[in-house]
Amino acid sequence: MEVPIRELVVDDDPKMVKTLVDIFRAKGHAPQGAHSGEEALELLGRMPFDCVVTDIRMGTMDGLTLFRAIRQAGHTQPVIFMTAYADEEIVRQGLIEGVVGAIMKPFDMERVLSFLNRVREAGSVLIIDDDPEFCLRLEDILEARGFSVEHVSSAAALGRVRHPERHIILLDVKFDRTGGLEILREIRRRSETVPVVLVTGYREEMKEELKKELHACLDKPVDADRLLAMLAELHHARLRRLLESPAGESR
Repeated sequence: MEVPIRELVVDDDPKMVKTLVDIFRAKGHAPQGAHSGEEALELLGRMPFDCVVTDIRMGTMDGLTLFRAIRQAGHTQPVIFMTAYADEEIVRQGLIEGVVGAIMKPFDMERVLSFLNRVREAGSVLIIDDDPEFCLRLEDILEARGFSVEHVSSAAALGRVRHPERHIILLDVKFDRTGGLEILREIRRRSETVPVVLVTGYREEMKEELKKELHACLDKPVDADRLLAMLAELHHARLRRLLESPAGESR
């Protein structure tokens, strides 16, 4: 059974928190409410969340300060501001530092729900690597940080992946001896925008081929912290495009 979307809603207005939590729960989500930044940080330390939706103007800790504290605590969940005021400077600074975006009160709830329903999908990872043990180790690391993960370790299994363009893809450059770069070209024929991170243990051997590919590339053994930071950045960039799209970007 699929785990429902888990939002942390933060606002010092109890009525606003209750309203949003009730709406999200009625739509099948699993939200939690917090009435201050301090309470939000405490909950983030105890429970997994897919995203944080926080008011900007709050009493002891405003939304930007909360965002910074979330990152300083090592949490990588996407953060979305909500505001009823002209907080352009705070929003601008938040975007510079990594906030996904801002939604204005009163909300277009249909659009907000459409966006939240895709938060987890935008962070799903497809590992294409012919080393099953490597796939499983990486899957454990990523799932522990809230990513949804699928992996394939053979060409036959790859053929059963129906929509690779919906994932962030980690691609072994020498997958299944046929060459990951051929797979990359096929992925690009299907989608020009899907994020792809190349993974290789043969950078020197393949440096000429890799020079032609404008993609991030990680060496094996993979530095988990660097990978997690890279995936979080790609995830949040995707969400920003979704939030900025007037139609919520169709499937």
